[in-house]
Amino acid sequence: MRKLIVSSVMSLDGYVEGPGRDVMALPMDDFFDAHNLERQRAADTLLLGATTYTGLKAYWPAVAADPALSPAVANNPGLADLHREIGRRNNEMRKVVVSDSLTVEDTAPWSSSPSVGQCR
Repeated sequence: MRKLIVSSVMSLDGYVEGPGRDVMALPMDDFFDAHNLERQRAADTLLLGATTYTGLKAYWPAVAADPALSPAVANNPGLADLHREIGRRNNEMRKVVVSDSLTVEDTAPWSSSPSVGQCR
């Protein structure tokens, strides 16, 4: 049996996204990023829903290749190594996507991961 660690981004008043369903509207800083990286270092698989999966795959592969694409790194170049490692770990980790809307083809762009699964 393996351990399941749940990590969810939520504001103190219970919001999990901002206007237009934009989770990036929530205030996140280098402390959040460092915590997120520690959680990734302790894990081997990401369990994601469709919205989170598509958001991560649209963002982290490019940041892994060029951290300067991250708005946080643009504001603070000292975060480049942190964001590069987060991006690389997101790229490399196995992913299980629980979705009733995505197809295997929808997950294909992030297929460099060891495995991408899907539940319906």
